[in-house]
Amino acid sequence: MEQNKTPMRVYVISGAGGMTGLELTRQILLRKDEQHYLFLFDNGFNCDLNKIANYAKDYPEIISGYFGENADIRNDEFMFWLYADIDYFVKNHSTNYQIEFIFINCAAVVHTKHFYHPYDTFETNVNGMNKFASIARTLKSRKDCHKVKFINCSTSEVYSAQSYVEGGVKETDVLSMYTCEHSLRTSYAFGKLLTEMFTKDMFDNNQILGASLRFANVYTEDELQAEHIIPYCLKGAQKGKIELLENAAVTRRTFLHNIDSASSILALIDTESALDGSVYNVGTSEEFYIREVAEKICKLLNCEAEILFNKPARKSDPERRLLNCDKIMQRTGWRPTVTLDEGLKRCVAAIPGYSI
Repeated sequence: MEQNKTPMRVYVISGAGGMTGLELTRQILLRKDEQHYLFLFDNGFNCDLNKIANYAKDYPEIISGYFGENADIRNDEFMFWLYADIDYFVKNHSTNYQIEFIFINCAAVVHTKHFYHPYDTFETNVNGMNKFASIARTLKSRKDCHKVKFINCSTSEVYSAQSYVEGGVKETDVLSMYTCEHSLRTSYAFGKLLTEMFTKDMFDNNQILGASLRFANVYTEDELQAEHIIPYCLKGAQKGKIELLENAAVTRRTFLHNIDSASSILALIDTESALDGSVYNVGTSEEFYIREVAEKICKLLNCEAEILFNKPARKSDPERRLLNCDKIMQRTGWRPTVTLDEGLKRCVAAIPGYSI
């Protein structure tokens, strides 16, 4: 009978080698109070696949890993075979295990330079997410799956033109977005907003338990390319010159370490009552000027790099972005644990030849 089966959580993670996906995998593997299995995939667009592939090699009994160019959420053939493997797993384990599937969509086009290419962002962030979600919906309809949960990783970019109010922007605030007349960058935000609608619709139609998370400026010491501000400043400081946007002296941001972005996902998964199809802000209350971040990095590196504000400002770049995260904290108990100072120390310590 169902109640006599051993509970098992099966995690299916897209973008498993990225900032949040890699750390999420690490945190799941540390969970000794649950029996779990992981299906992981990543096309390697902006990550070191060796790190996530090593997890699969070290834990072959509980991880199925798919890594490389073809392991793409946009690839119909790959997604077909991914479901086939999941189907085979269910048929071989549902007799003895009460299987709870947890789909976590971390795959996204996150490079700042790609924000301006609507077709690129739409194919991955919208069509890809829908293909991924279709597997979850199919499993929910099966009698041999006990439960299906779906976590959709969204972005604070959805706040676009209204990214700051006193006390932080709330999930219930009416959105104000820039249009193509202002900047094509907002196409990324529109796509992510649509994925939130997909998630809510799936919940409303009793297809999944799930929620969306709007992350604010996730960073990690594992970033390969200097596209985001922290690795960009780290690279510039080592070369002796950090060239910032001309508005960086007055622009302020909060920064979320991937330890905290990953832990917020697990906090939601563990709080079933919070998986109501709605949206949760995930960020910190620490707000810093971009120039302060550059100065902190120079101090940690013990260098006197020149900080210049000489690059043209991006169109429709918000001066401040501060999220109100009361909702997720009140409903799950989640709190960020890594301060920016601690996170920057981690980033510097990861640079060959440096120590803190």
